[in-house]
Amino acid sequence: MTRPTLLRRIFLLVSVLFFVLLATTITIIYLFFSNLLVRNAQDYLHLIMQQHQRSVNTSLQRVDEVVVGLTNDRFLYQQVALPVSENYVDHAISRQEINRYLVRSVYVPLRQYFGQVNYWFFIDDQYPSSALYASYSFPANRVLTMQRARDMAFFGPTQRAQGQVYWFMQADKPNKIYATVWLRGTSSTVTIPDLGILLLEFDVSDIVGTSESEVNGASTYYLIDPNNQIFGVNGLANRVEVEQFLQTYTRSSQVVNQTVQSNNQLFSVLWLDTGWMLLGVTPFSEITRQTHRLSEFLIPLVFISLIAVVVVSYVIARSISRPIVWLSHVMQHSRHQSDFVATIQERPQTIEIAQLYDSYQQFVFRIKQLLHDVYLTGISVKQAELRALQAQINPHFLYNTLDSISWVALDHGDSDVPRVVSSLSNILRYSINDSDRLVTFAEEIAIVKDYLDIQNFCYQIDIQLCVDVADTHIHHQLPKLTLQPIIENAVLHGFLEQKQKTGVIHIRCQQQGRVVEYAIENPGSADIDRINALLHDAVEPQKHGVRNVHNRLRMLFGNDAGLQYVRTAHGATVARLTLIVPSDQT
Repeated sequence: MTRPTLLRRIFLLVSVLFFVLLATTITIIYLFFSNLLVRNAQDYLHLIMQQHQRSVNTSLQRVDEVVVGLTNDRFLYQQVALPVSENYVDHAISRQEINRYLVRSVYVPLRQYFGQVNYWFFIDDQYPSSALYASYSFPANRVLTMQRARDMAFFGPTQRAQGQVYWFMQADKPNKIYATVWLRGTSSTVTIPDLGILLLEFDVSDIVGTSESEVNGASTYYLIDPNNQIFGVNGLANRVEVEQFLQTYTRSSQVVNQTVQSNNQLFSVLWLDTGWMLLGVTPFSEITRQTHRLSEFLIPLVFISLIAVVVVSYVIARSISRPIVWLSHVMQHSRHQSDFVATIQERPQTIEIAQLYDSYQQFVFRIKQLLHDVYLTGISVKQAELRALQAQINPHFLYNTLDSISWVALDHGDSDVPRVVSSLSNILRYSINDSDRLVTFAEEIAIVKDYLDIQNFCYQIDIQLCVDVADTHIHHQLPKLTLQPIIENAVLHGFLEQKQKTGVIHIRCQQQGRVVEYAIENPGSADIDRINALLHDAVEPQKHGVRNVHNRLRMLFGNDAGLQYVRTAHGATVARLTLIVPSDQT
């Protein structure tokens, strides 16, 4: 499988990036405008529903005004309470007076506000005038006997309403809405008994009102009574959705006087003064019709944008890859030249490529210089090896000289000088030969004893070494000259600076698991904080031997190893040397 070219890779990368940005932008625009249209439609529908609510409540108020006008109506009471004579003409006059008064008191006031109004008055059986209407039937006549009302469904609820207006609808007449009220006296100097039942009939459109709009034209309105009976104001197209909605949100305070979404419908719920619910249902298909228009605009825009993305991506990819391809040709050309000389036919097209080309030229020049330096270094190494072979005799000459001094001193009967010279010879041989190898703790102790012999001789002091270390710990390995700098530091600061001629340096050991800790204690008092800070100082150690010991231990055994100084309860100084034993030696 061949690798894609730089031009193709950049082209694909830029195209995908632009396409993702384009798709994201168009999606955000579509969702934003869709949500904006839905929110505006919700607000507009809620406003229309509020207009309907005000219209219904105003209609109820008009009806209440008429009912209140007939309450305690003495003239109506006098007309229905007049004795009935035997004269047929008197009967006609009485009926005419009652009908005229009802037209003037009921029909005329309501007709000012409603396009269609029908009324019926059912006279209570206790009044003599009730007999005048015994032969009339409903709904041909406007005045009837109470016996006619008792046979109708509204009689019981009207009686239980106790003088309040009772509103109802009938399934066989979905375009009509009815109001009934029991007319009775409430406050009068002369008691007025119940007069009868007033029945009013209106067109639903007159009660609810109309609001024509592009969105509202697809809305369906419903009146729902306190028993959750559903009556369509302008049809029953969404009756199933309404029943499901009522089962979920029936009389819930969460949806009252607001618009909610459910089952791809918008439900606007408002309460009426009668306790009824006014419900408006609008399908989302009508609300999102403007969104479809937006998509019709976006599809050509997407197609044009995709073409633009391809063209722009190719231009960008070519502008980026062309200088790099040119530089690649230059480097391939120089690869086949043995002297690393790169020829250039034209100047780089961009500043960045020019900088890369200059860096490449400097890199080639540096390689040539390094090759020359390596050649010279090889010659120098050979010469150094020859000088090292010649200098190998020098340590042997030094050891032989020290041995000669020792034998001469013994011939003259001096025992101290041979002992010190022997100790010095041991230290020199120990430090020079194989300085990088690990030694045992026992070997370090031997060198420390030689060192103390020399110090005791030079400074005329008597410092003893007490080693309290078990046999299992005497063979642990550590770097060469680990103990000597610590002992030297103890002699200098623990004895010489304190003007103390005699004393003992104690060395103890304890082990927990793989961690071995050697404690070197001297009686002197030192600045513990300064020494510990010196061990962890980032500056080069210069002449601080204990700092070198600490760093070598950490490099060899890890960060858990190293050196730390503490002070005992009686003021002595203890150097704690910690190392990690390999797992195969535990």
